[in-house]
Amino acid sequence: MLTVRVGAKLPNAEEIRQWAFPLVDDGRAFAAASDDFKFAAAVAGFGLVLSDSPHHGATDLRDVMAWAQAGLGIDEPRHRRDFVSLVQRVDALQAL
Repeated sequence: MLTVRVGAKLPNAEEIRQWAFPLVDDGRAFAAASDDFKFAAAVAGFGLVLSDSPHHGATDLRDVMAWAQAGLGIDEPRHRRDFVSLVQRVDALQAL
């Protein structure tokens, strides 16, 4: 689908190192995605919905909530649960 290319020059180095990361669509459904991918989609969707971006499509805060909850995974420092709480608060405020 795409290739992300990254270049970086380390401090005190002369040459620039480059990496390429291809993204391949392997046909898996979103439900089969990793917890990290689902959570990242929720965070990105949250930003798109809050900014009323034309790119959010039909995504709403309920979608964001479902994706975030599906992507909780192991959340020892509870940052992901804090994000879910934030989305719930925003949803409640928008309902007023």
